[in-house]
Amino acid sequence: MAQFMKLLVTIALTMAITVAIITTTTTRTNTTTTTFALEDPLKDHTPPGAVKVRPSRFLAEKVDNGQGPKARNPNAADHCNKEPEICSSSYYSTGANSTMACCNNKCMDLSTDDKNCGACKNKCKFGQTCCRGQCVYVAYDKRHCGECNHRCEIGELCLLICNLWGELLSFLLRMLLKIKRVPTVVSNHQKDETAEEEGEGFGRNILSKCCINVERLPLYTCKPAEENVTFLESLLLGEWEDRFQRGLFRYDVTACETKVIPGKYGFISQLNEGRHLKKRPTEFRVDKVLQPFDANKFNFTKVSPEELLFQFEADLPLEAGNSPSVVAINVSPIEYGHVLLIPRILDCLPQRIDHKSLLLALHMAVEAANPYFRVGYNSLGAFATINHLHFQAYYLAMPFPIEKAHSLKISTTNDGVRISKLMSYPVRGLLFEGGNSIKELSDTVSNASVCLQNNNIPFNILISDSGKRIFLLPQCYAEKQALGGVSSELLDTQVNPAVWEMSGHMVLKRKKDYEGATEEKAWSLLAEVSLSEERFKEVITMIFEATGCNGEEEEQSSIDGDFIRVHCCHSVKEEAVSN
Repeated sequence: MAQFMKLLVTIALTMAITVAIITTTTTRTNTTTTTFALEDPLKDHTPPGAVKVRPSRFLAEKVDNGQGPKARNPNAADHCNKEPEICSSSYYSTGANSTMACCNNKCMDLSTDDKNCGACKNKCKFGQTCCRGQCVYVAYDKRHCGECNHRCEIGELCLLICNLWGELLSFLLRMLLKIKRVPTVVSNHQKDETAEEEGEGFGRNILSKCCINVERLPLYTCKPAEENVTFLESLLLGEWEDRFQRGLFRYDVTACETKVIPGKYGFISQLNEGRHLKKRPTEFRVDKVLQPFDANKFNFTKVSPEELLFQFEADLPLEAGNSPSVVAINVSPIEYGHVLLIPRILDCLPQRIDHKSLLLALHMAVEAANPYFRVGYNSLGAFATINHLHFQAYYLAMPFPIEKAHSLKISTTNDGVRISKLMSYPVRGLLFEGGNSIKELSDTVSNASVCLQNNNIPFNILISDSGKRIFLLPQCYAEKQALGGVSSELLDTQVNPAVWEMSGHMVLKRKKDYEGATEEKAWSLLAEVSLSEERFKEVITMIFEATGCNGEEEEQSSIDGDFIRVHCCHSVKEEAVSN
């Protein structure tokens, strides 16, 4: 008994010391401002003189003597399918940056709801928490350490050791209190000494089918295994965070406000004033896709060695003296973990697609094994700002609108790569997926891209879904700008629609554009970027020839469920189209 008491005292002292140390090292003097900048939830935001939209009596209690709505009835239903404006009314509204939306016939807060994080039906993975509209791991995210908006100070790491110690010590204490001496096991059944004395032998209460009290027996079920974080993700984010703490970025991108624009497509809007003020200006012509490398202008051989994170190669062995492919930080980031992949950096390749480099970028997307990690490419004339071959990539824990867009298959190559065109999306583009191998998918997109750049057609590439889908988006915005074909209203926004904007992540440079962002404005901008229907058909013909799909495409009404007849790849294919 004395030994037992000593053990309890030792455990108690250990717990007290551990809690004291952790409390001292994790004290915070202030909290971080949230991205969505939520205002007082009880404040009435209805403009003076405007007609106030109030939820029906089934959604909330009555207004209290003109002093604003009462606390919401917790038993009230949340039906909003017939009146979506209820979710943005003064009853729910938190100002211009409201994050309330109607999801599955209920008003949900997209900034905190784990099942609708950032967008409706965007469910966070097991172990993740929805913070500011993004799914994060609070166990190690330095912006949300332990809980949302609990940022680590400079030089601190987010390790929830205190929670782990508490659970471990609590478990040990419970186990100690349950320890009890039992007779030695002498057979498959425990010997009952009392029963033996009474002559009843072993196993007087042996378990049988009739003796299991299911209601009183504790139940343990296996929880879903948490998905492992890949080594590439750990390395990339660890090195990126290190450069962030060392102050190598031009501004703090984690402080930029972000919201999902209400509407059918879920365009994402970010206010990034620092990128506008500190980003490096373009130093070359925008009317030519292919231009020679110029060592006198800025290129990645002139960056600080501290900006390089690690080398990235598709396979081994590496030849001695080879020019390494490196991953570096983007000093003017758009999102968390924004990096650059620079193939064969010392070869000083101009910004043009080649088969080997695109395959390397595709390998990076596959290796990351995270659907929220996308890789992008901008050609010259499509708002690439540096004429030195590079790809961009970053994390954003919500679906891009282009990823949710419908597509219509128009061809399949001999290697099994499916080519589809985007439907009901403001930018006309192609989607490549499938194939017998990753190399065949990459080669098909490379052939199409080389065709475009050889014909002086600017384009953007988005590698999505861990490398399973590749979007090819030809554009003409810079050409329209040069010819004076863009409205002054769009020009005043100073938005350069590169791959991220064309995918639905709108990076805005002025606060008034961010606060006034609507789905109609986003659609209008992207529609100006897109090729005309006639020009797009000409581009498809070029790409068919470049990818080995020779022939003409004949479309009938896809709306009426008819057939599409496609002559390509030396065969005739007929595919039924469903609505």
